[in-house]
Amino acid sequence: MTGLDWIVSGRYKTGSNNTSKPSCLVSAHESFDAKLEEVTTIPEPWNREQQICDHLYNATVSRRPCGRIVVKFPFKNDPACLAESQTTSLRRFNAQERQLAKSPQLTPQYVEFMNDYESLGHMSIVKNPNLSEPHYFILHYCVLKPTSTTTKLGVVFNAFC
Repeated sequence: MTGLDWIVSGRYKTGSNNTSKPSCLVSAHESFDAKLEEVTTIPEPWNREQQICDHLYNATVSRRPCGRIVVKFPFKNDPACLAESQTTSLRRFNAQERQLAKSPQLTPQYVEFMNDYESLGHMSIVKNPNLSEPHYFILHYCVLKPTSTTTKLGVVFNAFC
């Protein structure tokens, strides 16, 4: 049953030649005009978090001359609550350096990846970081997959420490 009373659709045989034709049969007891109604949708109002994200997006989105779109990531909480990451990242960096020293063929691949990453604009050198402002060091390490036919070396960035 629909708002149009009964609708039957499908194929039916037309006489003795056993051919089927698609059809749609409608039975209406009232005029169709009486059944038509306008459907309006009222969007649900955004909660405070959605409003903040929308405002942040509109205030910070920009396009670089190369065409790349830049959007600032929102912090759900105050960025001052970020965990102490420098010690963990430095320890992981030193472990990475020891691993690269043991595997000299890996070092050029790793350096090439990091240079490419920088040249693509995914990272930049921070000359004089202000460590009194909220900040977070993202540790990274390389993973070697010799069986790969395309990229033998990958770099994993881990921001969860």
